[in-house]
Amino acid sequence: SEASRSWTRRSVDGIEWLDGAGGVGPYWRQAKGKEAQIAQSNIEVVRSYIDAVGRFDLETAARLVADDLVMHIPGRNPMSGEIRGRDGLIGMFEGTRDLAGGQMPVPKEHDITSSEDHVVALLSRTIAGVEARAAVVYHVMDRKITEMWPHELNQYALDEAVSGGGAQQSG
Repeated sequence: SEASRSWTRRSVDGIEWLDGAGGVGPYWRQAKGKEAQIAQSNIEVVRSYIDAVGRFDLETAARLVADDLVMHIPGRNPMSGEIRGRDGLIGMFEGTRDLAGGQMPVPKEHDITSSEDHVVALLSRTIAGVEARAAVVYHVMDRKITEMWPHELNQYALDEAVSGGGAQQSG
C-alpha cells in the first residue's frame, strides 16, 4: 500500500524527487532566485490586468497584453472561440459589458499562483446574472500576457445566460 511504501528524497537539478518501490516521481519544487522573481513579476502583471479589467480601463488592459494575444474562450455561446489581438480583446470586453447591462463584471480574486511561464488565478464575477467562477491560466512572456485560457466552473449556465437564456444559477 501507499502508506507502507518506503520513500527517499533526493535532489536532481534543483528538483526534489521521491524514490520509492513504485519508481521515481517529482515531489516538490520551490522557485528560487531569478525563477522566483520572474514568477512574482508575472503575478504582478496578471493582477494589474485583472484590476484594469474590473475598472473597465481597457487602455491599461491592452498595454498588459501582447500584440498577438490569443484568448481561448470555452463554451457554446456567442462569445466562445478564439479572441485574437488587442482589438479583439477590447471588442470582447465591450460585448461582455453590454451583456451585463452596461456594467463591466468586476472579477474578484480568490487565489493566484505562478511559475516562470504561467499564472493561474481563481476568480469569480457575475456575467449576465450568473455567478461565474473560473480558473484562468495566463501565459506571460516579457511582462506581457500572450495567451489566456479561462476554465469556467459552470460553463453550461454561463452559456445559457450569455446566449439569452438568463440562467440565474450559481457555479
